[in-house]
Amino acid sequence: MKNSVIKILVISFGEKMLRIFNKTIRVKGVLTTDVILMSAFMLIFFISCGGGGGGGGGTDSSVSSENYEGEWLITRTPDPVTLDSNYSCNIHNESTYLSNITIDGNAATISIPDVATLNGTLNGSQCDYISSFEADGGNVSFEGTLELTSSTEFTGSGIFRYEIEDRYCEWVEDYHGTKEQNTQDCVSVVTGDWEFAWQYRGTTLLTFTGGQLRKSECYLAYDTDNIFSGELINSQWSGENTAQGFSFEGTFSGNPATSFRGTATTIDGVTYTMVGAQGVNQQF
Repeated sequence: MKNSVIKILVISFGEKMLRIFNKTIRVKGVLTTDVILMSAFMLIFFISCGGGGGGGGGTDSSVSSENYEGEWLITRTPDPVTLDSNYSCNIHNESTYLSNITIDGNAATISIPDVATLNGTLNGSQCDYISSFEADGGNVSFEGTLELTSSTEFTGSGIFRYEIEDRYCEWVEDYHGTKEQNTQDCVSVVTGDWEFAWQYRGTTLLTFTGGQLRKSECYLAYDTDNIFSGELINSQWSGENTAQGFSFEGTFSGNPATSFRGTATTIDGVTYTMVGAQGVNQQF
């Protein structure tokens, strides 16, 4: 959660978010594969696309590189069966990234707000990509293939590898991109600085500060790690964070909306009141 601060009084949910009580903490203090994988998107993505060879089952023959233009939700899913490591290395659940792709000839720019700008070269529907960069004292490399399967969808897979000194961690992960379609109505929401809190019986137990609320069509995401993300239908916002073990739902208020109120429920069935407000230094 880049630059985001979580204030914890006392709460118990998930396996990853709790370890410090009565303190203000930054959730980036320990090198985890979640941190590494987020770093993997915080780079210039060099994509070289092979020509010729075609074909690929399931690909719509009418698609072309121009179909990449637009707003996309990109989901990566690591495959734990493929894990190869010489030290303790955990693979976490899938993550979804909100992005905008623009096309200029055969050049593509993939913008993920507050995360990265990715540059690539396109040629038809299939692309081979490769990237290597430094992160958290080691080196991260990415290599694989993406392919448009229709004008509004792409799939792909690749090898992710992290190396630091004589240690390494490597696995295969799949990618799926879905183009956002403005097929539903949703309220206008003020984006930018927001803060959220979880409360129990009127007492604030957990606050989320320092993050940005981003909106693409009728999809909202909070913070670079998308700790809260999901579809906005009219004024109703809901989503699920499988990595942290909770779901949430609630309603925005205002025109444009500047406040939020709803509930958050953990995987062990505990429900908290969830409130949010646009701006900083909120008093929940």
